[in-house]
Amino acid sequence: MVFQQCGKTIIAVSFDQMENFTCNILELKNNKEQPVYAVSTRAWKAFTKEQQQQLCNYAHIALAPIDLIEDLGGGGARCMLAEIFLPHKTRNS
Repeated sequence: MVFQQCGKTIIAVSFDQMENFTCNILELKNNKEQPVYAVSTRAWKAFTKEQQQQLCNYAHIALAPIDLIEDLGGGGARCMLAEIFLPHKTRNS
């Protein structure tokens, strides 16, 4: 119900897709406050065409070839990014 209220959609993934980092993507915003998904190329390839279209319909996709990090480090695109939840500062502050 909460997802319906905020306009989000749940995309079901298989265990195989999960092992290929489909659950390890991160939603960001660009400088125009538009949604962008940070996704590894491995995760992107693991999504079905229909799932890819669902993601593209909502946000711009930023792909990164990080296979080595996923293989050796065990984390994906989401693990490589730091989220900052501070208020925006103006130039005069």
